[in-house]
Amino acid sequence: MRLRWFAGRWMKSPWWPERFAVPAALREQIRQGWMRWLVRRIPRAQQVRLTQKNIFIFPSMAGWVFLLFLAVMLLTAINYRNNMVFLLTFMMAGMFVMAIHHTFFHLSGLVLVAGQAKPVFAGQMAAFELVLERSSARTYPLLELAFDGGEPQLASVFSPVTRLRLHVLMPQRGYQSPPRIRVENRYPLGLLRAWTWVDLDMHVVVYPRPLTAPSPQSDGGQQREGKAREQAGMDDFHQLRDYQAGDSLRHVAWKNYAKGQPLQTRQYHSIQDEQLWLDWQQFAGMADESRLSRLCFQVLEAHRQGLRYGMRLPGEALPPASGDAQREQALRMLALYGQDAGGASS
Repeated sequence: MRLRWFAGRWMKSPWWPERFAVPAALREQIRQGWMRWLVRRIPRAQQVRLTQKNIFIFPSMAGWVFLLFLAVMLLTAINYRNNMVFLLTFMMAGMFVMAIHHTFFHLSGLVLVAGQAKPVFAGQMAAFELVLERSSARTYPLLELAFDGGEPQLASVFSPVTRLRLHVLMPQRGYQSPPRIRVENRYPLGLLRAWTWVDLDMHVVVYPRPLTAPSPQSDGGQQREGKAREQAGMDDFHQLRDYQAGDSLRHVAWKNYAKGQPLQTRQYHSIQDEQLWLDWQQFAGMADESRLSRLCFQVLEAHRQGLRYGMRLPGEALPPASGDAQREQALRMLALYGQDAGGASS
């Protein structure tokens, strides 16, 4: 009976996710408080010098095991009154204290400078250049650097300037900033971990993720203005041809005729390029991000085909042109649509 009563009470009580909801919320509050303190302690900057104000140091897992081993050795020496164990314990404790100094020394004084990053498409990895400068003759072996949540990368700074690239996933379009960078050192013994979280002022333009759309050459709703045509007597010189009755005397090559050549007429032509417009309205009824992704696909296709194209977005338009500059300008317009180009999204 008591077992049935207990089982009934358990089934009526909240299931385990609700039981752990309070600790999870508490962890989130602690994390947010830590981030607010970190923003005040290490604000965003173009370059950061590592000093005692922004370096944290704590025993590593191996360090905690080492300290536990020292405690056992000390208790053993006290219990058995063994001078040799005392000597070995104090020597190892001194080595641990010296490791604190060297671990901190091989991280302090390093200068981190923000670099550039090339634009990427949403869902791709952005490569941010990072410059490491040493301000003195000291070296920095076996540093570990990584964006928050990113893959770590090992680097050693032996020259005055060292450059490396850190990669981080960019899931959303726009003018984006990467997360903080963790710089960590466990040299020389691995007993202690000295680290910092720096927030370098770096940004990258993230283009929309391309989604398949009608080809710019098809009749998928694109607007074309103008028509290619050739006319005589306009714009640029094209070629010489034999004179025909009715040709304008203004176009006769009189100089060539004076030199004894046959009577010829200068032929001019004018070509008005067909202009392709990629228009926001051709994807009416879709969400904004879906429209931007399909326009991004059409920009890439138009550039690949060597077309001359323009683009219309609500409140702005890009005049028709072709080439790499037109492609970059069109993709940047799509990436920054609805955002302020001067500020980064967090």
